[in-house]
Amino acid sequence: MSSHYIDLHSHQPSTITPELLRLQSLRLGQSPSKDLPYSLGLHPWYTEDLRQDSLDRLILQAESSSLVWAIGEAGLDKLSHIPLDTQRHYFLEQIKLSEHLQRPLVIHCVRAWSELLTLRREARAAQAWIVHGFRGKAQLAEQLLRAGIYLSFGQYFQPDSLRLADQAQRLFLETDEATCSIQTIYTKASATLSKPPNILRTEIADRLARICPEIKQLTVIR
Repeated sequence: MSSHYIDLHSHQPSTITPELLRLQSLRLGQSPSKDLPYSLGLHPWYTEDLRQDSLDRLILQAESSSLVWAIGEAGLDKLSHIPLDTQRHYFLEQIKLSEHLQRPLVIHCVRAWSELLTLRREARAAQAWIVHGFRGKAQLAEQLLRAGIYLSFGQYFQPDSLRLADQAQRLFLETDEATCSIQTIYTKASATLSKPPNILRTEIADRLARICPEIKQLTVIR
């Protein structure tokens, strides 16, 4: 794993090469890359996602496929047109699914940080929670890290928040919808942290292996 760039959350197809492991984030009905891992969840932006039949389909697909490495992106978004109570209900169901399947939970959160932290306390989840695309300032980063939550950073980030996540050993990197490569983001993060790129790559790859045991199934990265 030490030579791999880990792209934790991307809307590009999943990829596994001797250098790169990219995990594509999918919604129900989207086709995964053949025989490659992905994350799958109910997004708080979409009415068609936050329905009982969609939840049933998510559970069926996640339970029947070892390629669903993570649940999500799931979460809370106060800019969404969907009532927050509805979002909360389906987010809770995905927390339960993450716990049941023992797979990480990839979280989308916009302006609902206090609600997220409250749910974190109440759920007492054992699986890793990873807030993707984190751009918040250091004070918010500290709150989330104290709660045991991982932070995944993309092309744009607050340097102090990146440093705090690195110090807490809860740092991931991602491309999300960016057109730049994950290698570019690693280069930028390495410079911010004053850490050699190969060391950062090793730390993040080892971190994913600890929270995502399914990674051992892939002989190409052993």
